[in-house]
Amino acid sequence: MSYKARFLLCLCLFVLETSISIAQSTQAIKFIDYLNYTQLIYQPQPNYSELNFTGRFVPDYPESSFGLSTIFYSIKYDKDDIVIGFAPMPIIKEDKDNLTNQIYPHDMNKNWLVNLKVQADTVNGKIVYLDAEKVIAINADKVVIYQLKMKQVFLGKYTYCKVLLIHKENVSDAQIFYFYNNTSKSLVDRQIKATYGVLKFKS
Repeated sequence: MSYKARFLLCLCLFVLETSISIAQSTQAIKFIDYLNYTQLIYQPQPNYSELNFTGRFVPDYPESSFGLSTIFYSIKYDKDDIVIGFAPMPIIKEDKDNLTNQIYPHDMNKNWLVNLKVQADTVNGKIVYLDAEKVIAINADKVVIYQLKMKQVFLGKYTYCKVLLIHKENVSDAQIFYFYNNTSKSLVDRQIKATYGVLKFKS
């Protein structure tokens, strides 16, 4: 068997194993189903394994804020202490006939801005808006990276977090949380770059 043929066979086996792994996980199946509802596509990442955590992660936000985020799926980097959590949220069209909506109108397309205001730690990090090329690459309208305010430790060991927030008008928002600690602090930006496109909007 030629080198090229062996390479193609190994590549096919890797893709097949990844597909089987995702298919066998009930947690992953539920996540993929929910992504269909939010018009998002998940791309499994090499060197990451599924982590058994789902639920609401509330670092230190007011109970009334829209900044409360529910992680539907999470994965851990096999080579270092970095965990990625995914929190997609559909943008539901406002019912203008609803009396509450008439009295307290709210544009759900602005929720990502509320998240930014509530969650971003502008003392220890900058809010970075990605350029048009990167935004278009994942079929989004806005993509922002920011340092998350954290006053509680995630899973007992992750003291820091950066968020990649993606928004598509009238479709959905998604927050991709990159949890890390002092040992992985120097690697997190590299992993954000390496996994860019792990979630993208459907065309």
